[in-house]
Amino acid sequence: MTYLYVSALPALAIRGYSNVNVRVDWRASQHFKFSVVGRNLLQPYHYEYASDPGPNVGIKRTAYGQITWTH
Repeated sequence: MTYLYVSALPALAIRGYSNVNVRVDWRASQHFKFSVVGRNLLQPYHYEYASDPGPNVGIKRTAYGQITWTH
């Protein structure tokens, strides 16, 4: 698990935010590993930078699973 705090960018009208990312792995055998990952879990989205021209770009909350097979 990682916790991240990013301060505001007042010149770009972007507020500061806190963020948590989590990864859980399970090695089922010598050759198989299963993972579940959640990113940006504290809010549905946040702004990291401004887009010029146009609206600010929002980074959304995401989750995914992964299966790794090694041979």
